[in-house]
Amino acid sequence: MEQTEINIFLILANVVILVFIAGIIVFILQYRKRMLIHRRELLEKEFATRKDTLYQVSRDLHDDIGAGMSGINMLLQLAIAQTKNGQQQPASDSLQHIQGYTEDVIEKISDLSFLLQPKAETMSIVFDRLKQYAETLCNAKNIQFHSASIEEVKLLQLDLLHRRNIFLICKEAINNAIKYSNTSDLFFSISKQDSMYKITIKDEGIGFLINRSPSGNGIGNMQARCREINVLFEISTELGKGTAISIRIPS
Repeated sequence: MEQTEINIFLILANVVILVFIAGIIVFILQYRKRMLIHRRELLEKEFATRKDTLYQVSRDLHDDIGAGMSGINMLLQLAIAQTKNGQQQPASDSLQHIQGYTEDVIEKISDLSFLLQPKAETMSIVFDRLKQYAETLCNAKNIQFHSASIEEVKLLQLDLLHRRNIFLICKEAINNAIKYSNTSDLFFSISKQDSMYKITIKDEGIGFLINRSPSGNGIGNMQARCREINVLFEISTELGKGTAISIRIPS
C-alpha cells in the first residue's frame, strides 16, 4: 500500500512538473509573440515616419531648390538678353542675383545631404553643425558667438523627422537673431532640466513685440515644426532687452 501511494505521489509530482514546464513554455512563446508584435509595430511606425519625412524632404527639394533653380534660369535668360542689348549694369545686377540664388541652393542641398546621413542621428552632431553655421555668420557680422553644451547630449538620438525639424528651427532662429536683433552677442546652448533637453538661441538685441513681429521672422514656421514633432516651443522677448527662443525635447 505504501509503495502504491509512493507511485501515485511520483506520478502526480511528474504531472505537476510537466504542467509547470508546459506553463513556462507557453509563457515564453506568448512573450516572444508579444515581443515580435511590438517589434513589428515599432518597425511599421518607424517606416511610416521615414516615409513621411522622405516625402517632406522630396517636397523641400521640389519647392525650395526647384524654385531656386527656376529663379537662376530666369535670371540667366534675362542677363543674356541684357548683355545682347548692351545693358551692362542691369546684366551685372542680374548676375549678382544669380550668385545669391546659387549660394542659397548649394546651402540647402548641403543641409539635406547632412540630415540624411546616418551619422547625424545624435543631437550632438546636429548641434556641432549648427554651431559652425552660427559662428560663420557671426564672424561676418562682427557678433560675438557663445555656445555651451552638456555631455549627455550625445545620448539624445534623433530620427530623421526630429533632426530635420530641430535643425531648421534652430537655423531659422539663428538667422533671425543675426538679421533683425542688432545684437552684439549671440548665445546658443543645450541644457537639461528634469527629463527635458532644452535648446536655446538667445540674443541681447532690440527685441520686438510678439504681435508686431518683424516680417520674415518665421515664428509661425518654427511653432508649426515644433507641433509636428511634439516638442515645446518657447519665445521670450522684450523691447530693448533681446529675444530668447527655446525648444524642449523629451529625453
